[in-house]
Amino acid sequence: MQVGELISVVIPAYNRERSIARAISAVLAQTYPNIEIVVVDDASTDGTAATVAALGHPKVRLVRHDRNRGAAAARNTGVAEAKGAFVAFQDSDDDWLPEKLARQAAHLAGLEPDYVATFCTKIDYGCDANRNYGPRLVCCMPDPREDIRSGDLHQRLLRGNIIGPQTVLIERAAFLAAGGMDEKLRNNEDWDFFIRLSERGKIGFLDDPLALVLISEDGISRKNRASAASFVRVYGKIRRKTGDRELLSYLASQTSTKLRHIGRPRAARTYLRRALALQPLEPKLYAKYLRTYV
Repeated sequence: MQVGELISVVIPAYNRERSIARAISAVLAQTYPNIEIVVVDDASTDGTAATVAALGHPKVRLVRHDRNRGAAAARNTGVAEAKGAFVAFQDSDDDWLPEKLARQAAHLAGLEPDYVATFCTKIDYGCDANRNYGPRLVCCMPDPREDIRSGDLHQRLLRGNIIGPQTVLIERAAFLAAGGMDEKLRNNEDWDFFIRLSERGKIGFLDDPLALVLISEDGISRKNRASAASFVRVYGKIRRKTGDRELLSYLASQTSTKLRHIGRPRAARTYLRRALALQPLEPKLYAKYLRTYV
């Protein structure tokens, strides 16, 4: 990347009339000068589109879906409309530090040509590390206990996501080559995408908290049923990619936990049986299996 190239910032939005102007302002306040903002209104039923249009800013473009298609589709639409060689994603109720894009552009420019993206630390306000939700609860991603280094993150991403979409700066060509985001997923679409992106090249990590995520009451990360269903789909994709027994046992166990939390104990036991078949000597799996009957 050459510092100074156009960066397209894609903001998917659905019924964010109250917060969309703040999100756009956080991007316009960036110290990196050469940006455009593509807001994709995912068929909002409130005044989201009118709020964006009223800003009348030359760097802001509005694209509308005629029906609600989800965050993955909105991001894909935004990238398709983008004019920049690099793309970043801001969510409609989140915030960035003013130097985020400038710092990331400089970081990516200093990496080898086989790096296709870089990401930073983000702070989640409204939940803790155990995914308990409420005011004044805070956590960060990646977890501070993670020893993350720039480079080949593929194996780490197979075990779970450590990259928030609000934290990345990506080559647009790499996004398209990775196939974009899976529009059948209404949750975990970012995890699935970053697994595929990591197959296209290395990913850099800038360990600075440059993104702030405000967990809202209707945020997609809190929709447990969508999360469980998407986790099942992503698990199936990974299962077709690898024969790593320990990894697949771990993911099957994680899938069972999500199914149990939405009241699907029989389905949870199915995935635990898969986990046990792969790791029959793991005692924690037997204890977890018994808990599905409680």
